[in-house]
Amino acid sequence: MPANTTAPSGSSDAKKTGRKKGRRARLFVIVLVLALVAGVGFGAYWSVSTVRASYPQTTGSIDLKGLSGDVDVRRDSYGVPQIYADTDSDLFRAQGFVQAQDRFWEMDVRRHMTSGRLSEMFGSGQVETDSFLRTLGWRKVAQEEYDTVLDEDTKKNLQAYAEGVNAYLDGKDGKDISVEYAALGLTNDYEPTEWTPVDSVAWLKAMAWDLRGNMQDEIDRSLMTSRLSAKQIEDLYPDYPYDRNRPIVDQGAVSPVTGTFDPDAEPSDSIGEQTVEGATQGVNTQLSALSDTLDEIPALLGPNGNGIGSNSWVVSGTHTTTGKPLLANDPHLAPQLPSLWYQMGLHCRQVSASCRYDTAGYTFSGMPGVVIGHNQDIAWGFTNLGADVTDLFLEKVSADGYQYDGKTEPFVTREETIKVAGGRSRKITVRETNNGPLLSDRSGELERVGKKAPVTNSAPDRGDGYAVALKWTALDPGKSMDAVFELNRAKDFTSFRKAAAHFEVPSQNLIYADTDGNIGYQAPGRIPVRLQGDGTLPSPGWSPKYGWEKDPIPFDELPYEYNPKRGYIVTANQAVIGEGYEHMLTKDWGYGTRSQRINDLIQKKIDGGEKISTDDMQTMQMDNQSAIAAKLVPKLKNIAVSDKYVREGQKLLEGWDYTQEPDSAAAAYFNGVWRNILKLAFGDKLPKEMRAEGDCIYVEPAAGTGPVDEQDKLVRECGQRAPDAAQPDGGDRWYEVVESILDDQDNAWWKAPAKGRDEAIDSRDELFARAMEDARWELTAKLGKDMTTWSWGRLHRLTLRNQTLGTDGPDLLQRALNRGPWDLGGGEAAVNATGWNAAGGYEVIWVPSMRMVVNVGDWDKSRWINLTGASGHAFSAHYTDQTDKWVDGELLDWSFGADAVERSTVDTLTLRKPQ
Repeated sequence: MPANTTAPSGSSDAKKTGRKKGRRARLFVIVLVLALVAGVGFGAYWSVSTVRASYPQTTGSIDLKGLSGDVDVRRDSYGVPQIYADTDSDLFRAQGFVQAQDRFWEMDVRRHMTSGRLSEMFGSGQVETDSFLRTLGWRKVAQEEYDTVLDEDTKKNLQAYAEGVNAYLDGKDGKDISVEYAALGLTNDYEPTEWTPVDSVAWLKAMAWDLRGNMQDEIDRSLMTSRLSAKQIEDLYPDYPYDRNRPIVDQGAVSPVTGTFDPDAEPSDSIGEQTVEGATQGVNTQLSALSDTLDEIPALLGPNGNGIGSNSWVVSGTHTTTGKPLLANDPHLAPQLPSLWYQMGLHCRQVSASCRYDTAGYTFSGMPGVVIGHNQDIAWGFTNLGADVTDLFLEKVSADGYQYDGKTEPFVTREETIKVAGGRSRKITVRETNNGPLLSDRSGELERVGKKAPVTNSAPDRGDGYAVALKWTALDPGKSMDAVFELNRAKDFTSFRKAAAHFEVPSQNLIYADTDGNIGYQAPGRIPVRLQGDGTLPSPGWSPKYGWEKDPIPFDELPYEYNPKRGYIVTANQAVIGEGYEHMLTKDWGYGTRSQRINDLIQKKIDGGEKISTDDMQTMQMDNQSAIAAKLVPKLKNIAVSDKYVREGQKLLEGWDYTQEPDSAAAAYFNGVWRNILKLAFGDKLPKEMRAEGDCIYVEPAAGTGPVDEQDKLVRECGQRAPDAAQPDGGDRWYEVVESILDDQDNAWWKAPAKGRDEAIDSRDELFARAMEDARWELTAKLGKDMTTWSWGRLHRLTLRNQTLGTDGPDLLQRALNRGPWDLGGGEAAVNATGWNAAGGYEVIWVPSMRMVVNVGDWDKSRWINLTGASGHAFSAHYTDQTDKWVDGELLDWSFGADAVERSTVDTLTLRKPQ
């Protein structure tokens, strides 16, 4: 029977230009066939059967080598599999087989990315990316983890999973696995190879890379020194607003008696300030080359910056209609097709010593176990903690090595060979210092990194410039893969915390609830203790005063909560704990706009004497309120406007409730104004290395910092950064920047020089008036002159793109593989975080990649949704069959118990032990 769906109370329909229709799907099949037929010059002939050849078998039976007994794979009407087995090894072997059925192309591309082997699939255009990834050494570290660190049970599970994947691949050509291989075969002779356990482990390194913390902020602060003073840079990185935006943990400290974190202890007044000196005084635009290189690395989880993150919260049964905890989670990641997440259940028919799992939720294709979800006893969710786990070090290098403590130390080197489809192999040498690999070796531009970096008089002579090394916790072997399986088996808060202790990278906020009614939170992760400095700027690699302590912050000293008196816990990338905490986790928290909104929504219910329901949790996930609009609109409505067309826009703001629904004209106009405020006040003053490509302005040479009267001294300067990574991005850091000067009418940031026919701006209201005018004409060009036809969704669109051929393939192929657009509500730093970058445009660049609301104890009343669908096959019925419902804020019923799964099953496949 079809799965049920539930819409949140009070939700409105979004306009969906990307609705999937059966007729359209058939047309897409024909389009792809035509695209493939275009390759007949290569001697190929394709038909509709080629497109459909890779569709998985979901009924009947298949012999699967290595099974000790039969395994059932039950799929619901959305193709989501629930697997039933009698042993751990059979369970994970079947998981590997089933994920390969649905998603092997995605898995194959991922493992080539994590190992720096994209050139083997896609040719010479990926050599630079592969060189950078080989320098980072993700695959090397993953191999070390597998060989020396991971638990034997974990390795058995990984091996069983790999054997399941390979059983699926056995005897298949590329075109039998996925239609993308058929298209790829028109240009090269690539054939998939066997899956290995290390392929699965390496994926956690990619996850850690995209959630690595403040590395981009470290670079940006350095780039700003070419145009801004230290005070101006400080203005653009305000302190976390502890007085307004509650941290995750209200209290607690490391006990001087036990040496462990005590949630009831009183914190000290303030953490000690750390000295920042040496090379951290500034780095010029040479670091832009590093920033450019980072932009080229596939951001599988999304752009890295403020405003990006996730929501999770848990409410105890004291405050819920069920009398048991409710737990919600929606990680905010890059929109991908297929979705990053894969929904499934892993069930032992009878939990025992030989079969220990009964769990369901979201996992990654290519990795065994469940990453986020629940088992029969507990539920858990993740958000990014945002700990600062990376530092850049300037290194004085020569042909003989690098300078450290007055001596020349030899590099640690390794040779890497990059195989290239259709071309000759390339060899690179990776050099490492005591701080880590030299990123500056991977680009001709990066050879100049540090050439003009201001340093103290004690620094060594720069010669031809300093190199740049990366120190990162993920480059040491760890036990995060162990943690996944331990979480899946955890039965109480003690075993949950034991699992969390092994979740070293990436550092995540973990929330918890159990069937006994307990709720909790744990901050895990391998977080460094710095000898000196605070991680906000590059450090001098030659000085022994810098670097990290041998051991990270002990797990027992990291913050946690268990059944807090307030009865709920919210994590949404805000500060973990107050300023008095003994250890520095980061200087660059998210600023807590989303988290405080969620706190306020929950507390309002509690203060009103209302119990919170599953529907309420779902409605909160779709909350679209703009916090910055609530601050700015009262000011904007009072601006004197003479132009009647601009006045039309101003009138839209009158009576607007600050919600960003997809059909809202007011939301469209306000966000246009906000984008132009940021450009005028801040964007035009930033160095070109941080502004968006194509954003060209006239500025004085970098030696100066302000407007000049002599126009002939101005030079034309164009932005150099990808639009989805440029600044000011409009995240909640910029909310704090603007709010800090909002009542200062004459603040210097509100001033801007004359440009062409535009007069100079001397005050806040003049800048706001100019922004309102600029937004009116910008949106007229995009949406038309008649503002009654405007809507936020027409600007703020989501297009789902196949992550390889859908982004760089031929246009006809892209149109066949991609889907959309959809008109979305929500926005930057809203709870419904459909992110956009104000410096680059209005297009959606990150999203709630899935949503779930777990009804703890009554598991079959839980709800979930994925961004796309279970299948990675472009013309499967399950390619994007959840997207329309995701857009509308609907959730699907989530069957967990055997009876509920039986009722929702439409296809059953039996994987049989060969006779």
